[in-house]
Amino acid sequence: ALFSLLLDWAEVYSGNVYNTRITEFWRYPLFNITFLTSSMLVAALGSLIYIHKKNPLASGEENRYSIYTITKFVVPVLLFIIAYFTFFFEISNIFYLKIQQTSVIIKEAVSTYGYNTDNTFYDYDLKKYRALWLMNYTFIFFSAFTWFAINKWKNKFITWVSYGLNLLGLFLFLVITLDVLGDLRDSLVTPPAYYDSTRQDLFVKSHWYFNFRYVCFVFAILLGYFSYKISKTDFLKNTFASKFNPVILHFAVLAILSNELTNRMILSHPNNAYHYEQVSYKTGYAVLWGLYSFALIAFGIWRRQKFTRVSAIVLFGITLVKLALYDTWEMSRLNQVIAYISIGIILLIVAFLYQKFKNIIFCNDEK
Repeated sequence: ALFSLLLDWAEVYSGNVYNTRITEFWRYPLFNITFLTSSMLVAALGSLIYIHKKNPLASGEENRYSIYTITKFVVPVLLFIIAYFTFFFEISNIFYLKIQQTSVIIKEAVSTYGYNTDNTFYDYDLKKYRALWLMNYTFIFFSAFTWFAINKWKNKFITWVSYGLNLLGLFLFLVITLDVLGDLRDSLVTPPAYYDSTRQDLFVKSHWYFNFRYVCFVFAILLGYFSYKISKTDFLKNTFASKFNPVILHFAVLAILSNELTNRMILSHPNNAYHYEQVSYKTGYAVLWGLYSFALIAFGIWRRQKFTRVSAIVLFGITLVKLALYDTWEMSRLNQVIAYISIGIILLIVAFLYQKFKNIIFCNDEK
């Protein structure tokens, strides 16, 4: 059954706009033979795990049956993978079907060979929405898995796996989601003439090209919340995960704020987008990171988190090095003045906090 399903996935979910099987055999999302077959296999694997849990072998008999070991470890892994990709491929094909439905045929002038040519164009921005929804689905799936790990399964190995998946999800958000959101923003602010080769000017662009980012932020925050919750469980609370997790979450928040700053500056100056994008990278990030490092120091003192306090000082040092060695040489005079005055004020405040709380900043926190 598993190999048969893999063959079906390879044939039906071959994932491109020109796959005619999408329209011939896959017209109804969630109500097609491939999805129903996948769901039945998921249900069968889930039932097998449930039966073995309800009817466990005696402690001395487990080693006598190799099939028990397979059922105990391999089947849950298969269930996780198949359940994840069952909906993953379905969501992917929903967008490929929608892309096919946006096709626009334009009859071109007579070619050099004397024949009329028909060119078909598609709204390829839907590919960006496809990537974003696949990421959102991944965050939901990992969050649901973490909820079960915390509230139902309560197993050390599963807890660590769940925590690792959450970190992977946050990494994918920073690397893929934010990048695709930037591409979607560029599709909104870039003049249509730039896309002449694919004729994207034929398709309507709405405010969702920018505002959809906040939908993605909600799912990323949900994943961050469950990452925080599982780091506080009994299996992880005395490990590096509990201490390091706040820093990861703060890094993700800083990345979101930095990305939001860039987007706001670009959208406020669409006719000079590149210039203001560079301003945000240099002046904007220097000020933002300085302010955030100051806030982190104050937060670390309040919450008695030494790792957070030290990380804030490291972030402030990185900001100063970035400003001195890289940003300064490409800034205008005005931006240099703004950046250095802002960093100078923040530095004075940080120096004051250091003198007042230096015995707290680097001391070990009380239990």
